[in-house]
This record gives sequence, C-alpha cells and structure tokens, in this order.
Amino acid sequence: MDLAAVTQPDPVITLDGGLVLRAYDPEADLPEFFRVIEESLAHLRPWMPWVADHSLARTRDFLAGRAALWASGEERSYAIVLDGAVVGSCGLARYDDTPGDTLEIGYWLHPAATGRGLATRAAGALAEQAFRLPGIERVEIVHDAANTASAAVPARLGFLPLPERRPAEVMAPAQTGELQVWHLPRSRTAPGGGARLASPPGGGAD
Repeated sequence: MDLAAVTQPDPVITLDGGLVLRAYDPEADLPEFFRVIEESLAHLRPWMPWVADHSLARTRDFLAGRAALWASGEERSYAIVLDGAVVGSCGLARYDDTPGDTLEIGYWLHPAATGRGLATRAAGALAEQAFRLPGIERVEIVHDAANTASAAVPARLGFLPLPERRPAEVMAPAQTGELQVWHLPRSRTAPGGGARLASPPGGGAD
C-alpha cells in the first residue's frame, strides 16, 4: 500500500476474535445503536455529558452527521462490533483545541462488553490508522482523572501520561474538573506508520 496516498482511515477494520470496527450506517444502525445506548446509560452517565440529553432524536442526528464529519476529517466514528453485534463506539477526532498534527481517540462500551480488552484493541487499531494519515505526529487519549477504567487503555498500549493535568468544566456527575492526557508520538511507532504498541492482554477493564 502506498501510504503517501492514504488520506482517510479504513472504514472497516477487522480484528481477531470477531471484533470489527466499522463506519456507521445511519439508517440501518439506528435501532441497535439506540438500544445499546439505552442499556448503557447507568454505566456511561458518570463520565459522558451527552447522556443527560440522550433521546432517539439525538441518536438519529448523531448518526446522520457522521458521514460529513468523516469526510472533513473532524471526526471518524466507528461502531465497535463483536460477533456481529454493536457493543460500543470509538473514533478518531480533532477538536478546536487539538493541534493540527494530533488526533484524539475516544471509546465507550456496553457494560456487558467490558473486561475483555475490547476498548484496548480498538484504541490500538485506531492509533495504527492515525499514523497512516498525512501530517499526524501524535495520538492522544484524554479522560477525566478519576476514570480509572479509561486510564487502563492507554497505559496498556504504551501511551505516555503528561505530568500536568488539564483543567476542564465539570459536565457529568463523576467528573473532577481535571483531565488526564496520554500521548503516543510517532517516534514510538514502527517504521512505515504502524504503531509499535504494547500487546494488550486478553482481558481488562475495557
């Protein structure tokens, strides 16, 4: 593959063990994705501000906007699919305060899908995709300082924690107002753009 010609991440990423990351189909995914969110509300509410405004209409709007955001490079969102069933969501994003050479990885899982290393594997695959894109020199994972489950993912993958935490507005019940930032620079990746990441264990918090 000519990496110089790559301008977008793969829309479908097939991993071992029946795990697939794929771009959303707004119409086909709506019923299942909405159900997965509904079943995950108690699990997500402490950390995810958008849960407070969750509704079918908002879920429909979220899915409908994915293609345009993907094309612009602002957000590339994936359904996390295990053995054919949607079990969570992940993605690569560039926010207003994200440096131009950086992409941020985000992820969440249905509570029944945690403890299997799925978020770790998904994040590792997204890091590899990010470093195939032109101009990307660093990948970040950002989470509330108290969210230990989210912290376990970058730690397993060999990301480096920044020593100073970033202040943030408290917008969800368990948030502390401090963000922990983890980063993976290109210098810690293998030649050719693939991430030289630590091998995730078979299980774990996510």
